[in-house]
Amino acid sequence: MLIDQIPRTSQLWLLFALVWTVVPHLTHLPVWVWGAGLVIIFWRWQIYAGQWSMPGRIMKTLLVLVCAFGIWRGYGSWRGVEPMTGLLLVGMLLKLLEMKTRRDALLVVYLGYFVAAAQLLFAQLILDSLYAAASFWALLCAQQLLFSGRTASIGPALKRSGVMALQALPVMVALFLVMPRTGPLWAMPMQKHAARTGISDTMAPGDVVDLTKSGKLAFRVNFDGDIPPPPARYWRGLVLSQFDGRTWRARNYDFSPGGRGVDLFNQQPSPWRMNEALLPPETPRYSYQVLMEPSHRPWLFTLGLPLEIESNKRWAITADHTVHTLIPVSDRQRFSVVSADLPVPAETLHPFVERHYLALPMGYNPRTRDLASEWQRMGLSAPQIIARFEQMIGEQFIYTLQPPALGNHSVDDFLFGTKQGFCEHFASSFVFFMRAAGVPARVVTGYQGGELGLAGDYLLVHQMDAHAWAEVWINGQWLRVDPTAAVAPSRIRDGLRASLGDGSAELGEPLSLIRYSNINWLNQARLQWEEVNYRWQSMVVGFDSDQQSALLKRLLGGVDPWRIGVFLLLAAGLPLVLLALWLAWRNRAAPLPPLLRLLANIEKKVGEPRAAGEPVGQYFARLGRAYPAQAGLWAQLAALFERGLYDDKNTEAVRLIKAQLARIKRPAAGGEMPVSSR
Repeated sequence: MLIDQIPRTSQLWLLFALVWTVVPHLTHLPVWVWGAGLVIIFWRWQIYAGQWSMPGRIMKTLLVLVCAFGIWRGYGSWRGVEPMTGLLLVGMLLKLLEMKTRRDALLVVYLGYFVAAAQLLFAQLILDSLYAAASFWALLCAQQLLFSGRTASIGPALKRSGVMALQALPVMVALFLVMPRTGPLWAMPMQKHAARTGISDTMAPGDVVDLTKSGKLAFRVNFDGDIPPPPARYWRGLVLSQFDGRTWRARNYDFSPGGRGVDLFNQQPSPWRMNEALLPPETPRYSYQVLMEPSHRPWLFTLGLPLEIESNKRWAITADHTVHTLIPVSDRQRFSVVSADLPVPAETLHPFVERHYLALPMGYNPRTRDLASEWQRMGLSAPQIIARFEQMIGEQFIYTLQPPALGNHSVDDFLFGTKQGFCEHFASSFVFFMRAAGVPARVVTGYQGGELGLAGDYLLVHQMDAHAWAEVWINGQWLRVDPTAAVAPSRIRDGLRASLGDGSAELGEPLSLIRYSNINWLNQARLQWEEVNYRWQSMVVGFDSDQQSALLKRLLGGVDPWRIGVFLLLAAGLPLVLLALWLAWRNRAAPLPPLLRLLANIEKKVGEPRAAGEPVGQYFARLGRAYPAQAGLWAQLAALFERGLYDDKNTEAVRLIKAQLARIKRPAAGGEMPVSSR
């Protein structure tokens, strides 16, 4: 039917709106979906230009089967956020290809809304949110054009759809404030194709160096009190205890005989857990909130030893005092921590655990073993061995981002050959040396340092702050020893960039703004943008149930259902009332010109209204005949009105007419009665 035909302007804009909506999904879709999408859009464009025909039933069936197989083959499963998003997107494009009627186009628009919303499953930065809002606007405009006729233009439709979106804004804000914040009704499977970033559970020479080439943010930290000084900013992550000669791996061999080796979030603390009541009074304590970026890895970072953790994500603490989440961190997560900066308590080591922390692979690094045994035979205590090792590397070694390659005996090559390395080289060789000397030791990875935000009230910790250090078991506790500090103390005191000097130009990706932080104005702009993103993440994306409850109590005095109902009613009704008042004011009658207002006064005073369409001169001539005693006055008024209407000295004519008004006498006030009304 003709009425169901899609206007050409609407088709063109709908193509543009869909391409705009699909673009943010390109980074997490298989390459073949890009190709299929381009083919479908090109085919649709040829249909629009009248060059190609619509696909037949067999072709459409083949396309559906091929795309469904491609989704299953590309992701290996139908389950998960990415496969379902890919399926939604491909379905929308296929529907676009077979679109014939206005109803089909409306269905494509509705699918487009879902595709635009699905973008926020992968990213919620302020730019991502603004892009999604622009996608909704473009789709709403396409929906408007479907019902605006064949001659409708895009400009007015864009304006109307923008006004509609703004009208819905108060309701959207009200719903955002009052909708309950609950946990997910179901757990979405991990995004298997999402890139894992940050600290790994393995460490080989070069791994941490690679992280310094990333300017990506790892997490933000907001402290309840003063921000700790740079040397105290050790963000403890994983304990790596198993070494195969080249790579360190995380294996949890700590266990408590007769007790749990892991504490879940809902369990009573085990005896090995640090208790805040037992802390020495001089121990530094920190209370802070961490807003962690998606890493797709199941571990968190704390400043020293965690004492208390609050998070909407289920977590666990292992016996070596590392914090894990039960599912990987696939979106931004906020958790609150109270921690203490002190050695990890472990009064005794189970023989099995002690053997594990002394284990070394056979046949590797003989020179290091010999030197460690020699120091051990000399009767040096563990603290003396540590001091002598730090003195040795502090005098002879170089801290660099470009360490030479190491052979099979990586520790020997480093300690007795290259003597140039990054933090993983120093931590790895130190732990190996301490184990060879008969002292239990382990590698710890995490971050060290952090950049102060523009407002000075939070820290930005980037991937380039990744660091590795060691823990040595001495006198019933695991002491933190950072051999990197013996070689490059400025790395701990002033940060990585200050410690590298001219080599700092290699930090961060070429397009990362943090790489150019030495340019003052660019660095200020970067920090300003980080500040905006931090506020957005804190106030909008991270708006959790606690913040919601506190805000509603402050705004409404409580969270009772009736208060929320009244608030919603006002939020939805007040904009409608304001809109009605604005429309009434906009459509009000235009005020009469001054001359016409004076004429209306004369008609009212005389009691003789002017006939419809009666010229002013003819009207005053009629009054002259009706009131012959004032014939001169009516003649003067006729001349003044004629002067005012046709002469540009309108103001003077108005003044003179006003002066003559007093001479008009009402018939009831003794004035002359009219001779005739017409």
